Amino acid sequence: MITQHNVINEPVSEYSQLTITLDDVNNVTWCAFKNRQQACFTQALLDELSISQDNFTNNHNHNFFVISSENQSVFSLGGDLVLFKNLILQQNRKSLYQYMKQCIDAIYGLSIMPACEGIALVQGTAFGGGFETALACDTIIAEECATFGFPDRLFNSFPGMGAYSYLSRKINPSMAQKIIRSARTYTAKELYDMGIVDKLVPAGEGVKAVNDHIANYNRYSNSYDALKQIFQAANPVDYNELLRIGELWVNTVLRLSEKDLALMERLAASQNSLLNH
Repeated sequence: MITQHNVINEPVSEYSQLTITLDDVNNVTWCAFKNRQQACFTQALLDELSISQDNFTNNHNHNFFVISSENQSVFSLGGDLVLFKNLILQQNRKSLYQYMKQCIDAIYGLSIMPACEGIALVQGTAFGGGFETALACDTIIAEECATFGFPDRLFNSFPGMGAYSYLSRKINPSMAQKIIRSARTYTAKELYDMGIVDKLVPAGEGVKAVNDHIANYNRYSNSYDALKQIFQAANPVDYNELLRIGELWVNTVLRLSEKDLALMERLAASQNSLLNH
């Protein structure tokens, strides 16, 4: 991804779901989902995201955190639908709540990294929690082939880990509601025209666009840093708001019918076919 001689990888033993690459010259941490057997937020992936954010905050004096995927056809397919179905069948509220909270902690963590520009590089499909992850970043850079969506309505639910909270800070609330309710897939160009995607580039140009953005940020860092503080002060993301919505999500999915769960299972199979395509 980066060719400078001083780029190093963090210990492989610490990460099985992520590839962490450190660029100390440009002060960038690259965090890539491996997305091999699964491309969703498994418990293992959530654990590693927490570790990676703690390491970034505590150990690296980097100004940029870039999240991407090694599988360029899939950024992230969001929640672990197989796990959801099993926990719903068991009516296991406690485990669903814990999973929800861990997802929110990981996504919210991207938006509050101190003195850091969070960048999402989306080159493939970003559904559900994958879309929410991108929205939590300061800047979304998408290749023209990327697609986005919240398919939760297809199985009678809604995206509960920050979708509305983050979308409504980028676009007007009525359009945010329309996107969430539609359950349709949006192209990167459509979201760019709406102001959700910040930079749209041709396929294969994503990494270069990230590096160009970082170079431009460094050139005008005084302005960028001040504007970021203004935006966050004027329209902050409230953690307790995310948790309240997340609890509503737990209550909602626990009421899903057998038909809804069958549709969830079909969607999970469809998403797996995207990963193996």
